[in-house]
Amino acid sequence: NKTGLWFVTAAQTNGINLTQPQPSSVVTSPTNIKGTGALTDGQTTVTLFDHTLTSLSFLNNPALNTDTNGTYTGMLFYTNSVQNQPGLLLVQSVPPGGSNKTGQLLLTQVILG
Repeated sequence: NKTGLWFVTAAQTNGINLTQPQPSSVVTSPTNIKGTGALTDGQTTVTLFDHTLTSLSFLNNPALNTDTNGTYTGMLFYTNSVQNQPGLLLVQSVPPGGSNKTGQLLLTQVILG
């Protein structure tokens, strides 16, 4: 098409925040994930995408631990065949089935080291 391709490289639901890693920082495996504002009764997961928007393979469960205050933490072990490429980090906090709560998401740029 004449307007080219467009990709969303950042999006955030009001209330969810990422404190580690910082946006646009270099992340290497393993990497710590930490933030606030996740749903305390749902499931919070993370996905890493490479520069082709392909999700990277994790060597561990990408579910994050969430405490009663909504702080989420986890450590990710992943494989990455191309060093220093742009990537995306997606954190999703999904409410349990039957809940009337709204899910949370945070998408931010990272450099996959």
